[in-house]
Amino acid sequence: MWPQGRVLRWLGAGLFIIAALLGGCSTPPERLSPSPSKSAAQQALPRTSGTASPTKGSPTAQVVPKASTAPQPTPTATFTLEELSQRAHQAMEDGDYALASELWQQALAQAGPKERPLYLLSLGRTYLMEQRFREAIPFLKEASEQLRREDERAQALGLLGSAYEALGEWAAASTTFQDLLSLEPAGTPYIQRHLAKAYLALGEKAQAAQTLANLPLEDLPPAHQAEFLEELAKVRRQLGDYKGALEAYERILSFARQENYRALILEKRG
Repeated sequence: MWPQGRVLRWLGAGLFIIAALLGGCSTPPERLSPSPSKSAAQQALPRTSGTASPTKGSPTAQVVPKASTAPQPTPTATFTLEELSQRAHQAMEDGDYALASELWQQALAQAGPKERPLYLLSLGRTYLMEQRFREAIPFLKEASEQLRREDERAQALGLLGSAYEALGEWAAASTTFQDLLSLEPAGTPYIQRHLAKAYLALGEKAQAAQTLANLPLEDLPPAHQAEFLEELAKVRRQLGDYKGALEAYERILSFARQENYRALILEKRG
């Protein structure tokens, strides 16, 4: 889980469970009302008459034709934008991402220019939860361009960077994470870590080492500090900078207290 940033929880452990991932859905501008007691199917069904049929042999009795065995069209219901949003949120909470994405698409089709960016963001996030990374990209990209609030735009860029990373599109991921850095200062160490990962994938090891070396670690939990410093030591060793790698290991040992972990770092340090 993102420890400080408001919107970048997707960068915690398990990138694409984005704490969701993503941390839950962004609430569209409407106030959501409680779920109705009847299901959508129940609401769509026509009411039947309660009039009793005449008894056989009575003057008013008529021959009732046999019911047709031909397939009948399934009744459909038309929901308002607010209702679609409510049902999509509920589907997300239930883990039914396929239904949620279908509902977000319907909501997006109804949304006006003002609401559209948030629905783009919600649909893109849902596609990420389904691991439909390629499909998520155009929606998240458009959302990042249209959203005006910085926290919402940061959500879109963070999710977009995650999608590019999942697909191995490292140049696009690198550019997206760089754009994100200016919007989410509290998440800088975590964003830079993913930026360093992109640099490594692009073969830019020196740039990756510099990015990791510049991470502001002071306010992070010790476990995160140690993890980032281990990555820095690893990259420096790959570059042949053994003195720099040793310095990173020494920094870990300066605050690490668990004996088993200290023994592991001492072994890596050599």
